[in-house]
Amino acid sequence: MTRNLPEPLQKRVTELLLEPLETGQVLAEELDEYLVMARQHLPSGSRQLGLAESLATRLVELLHSQLEPEGRQLAQVALRYLVLDQDASPDFASEQGLDDDVQVFNAIAAQLGRSDLILGI
Repeated sequence: MTRNLPEPLQKRVTELLLEPLETGQVLAEELDEYLVMARQHLPSGSRQLGLAESLATRLVELLHSQLEPEGRQLAQVALRYLVLDQDASPDFASEQGLDDDVQVFNAIAAQLGRSDLILGI
């Protein structure tokens, strides 16, 4: 799965795969906190805010899918990568700040057979 990602993204995804699996409630809280921050830092109606909200919606759908534990772990990685303060490209710093998050999400969605959730950049 990570072979299709650039090296810095592969490295971070591999690290996130080692984290213990959290409950759905914990992940939902993390995602909600991230969306609050996104709405505070990104202009209303901006491409970046729309992308953050689309990612969040798709992550919720992915997490509510019937997934085996390995699949839930991958979905958690996608969520955790999004909510990280410092990933390959800081989310709120530029117009392309969420592009790496989309790449990670898309790779995981494809791996889990959910190509219907893949986002264009």
